[in-house]
Amino acid sequence: MTQLPIAKSSQWTQAQMTAFLEKTTVPMRLACHGNAGFPLACSLWFCFQENSLWCASHENSHIVKLLQKNNKVGFEIGVNQPPYQGVRGQGEVTLVRERAADILATMLQRYEIEPDSTLAKWLLSRVKDEYALRIDIKRITAWDYTQRMQTGK
Repeated sequence: MTQLPIAKSSQWTQAQMTAFLEKTTVPMRLACHGNAGFPLACSLWFCFQENSLWCASHENSHIVKLLQKNNKVGFEIGVNQPPYQGVRGQGEVTLVRERAADILATMLQRYEIEPDSTLAKWLLSRVKDEYALRIDIKRITAWDYTQRMQTGK
């Protein structure tokens, strides 16, 4: 397995990060460069494959248009209930049309969207206009507040 570019200050090993990224199904928060010079944050479903984070988005979405101008991003994937833990980092996005159908199908299964649901049918009806977003991780770190949140510590 290729090594992730893990920050020295990270609280987790690569194996711990990989396990977290494979099991966690909260949306990823992706930050990119906005039009007015301010960062823009967007929540997206994600999966972790081939040491990259993958998402999907429609070609006309605001996030895709911004990524076409500047592909450098920040990301965070963290659980929303105590004890708080997660990963964050930076990367570069490549828009991959050829993987869109595969990644979208993976997302529907991963986030337990019923294949015959209105949402799944709508998303799949637009698949030819989707991009897979491959985030090549340039730096990643993990935080874990489990010990500090335990009672009596």
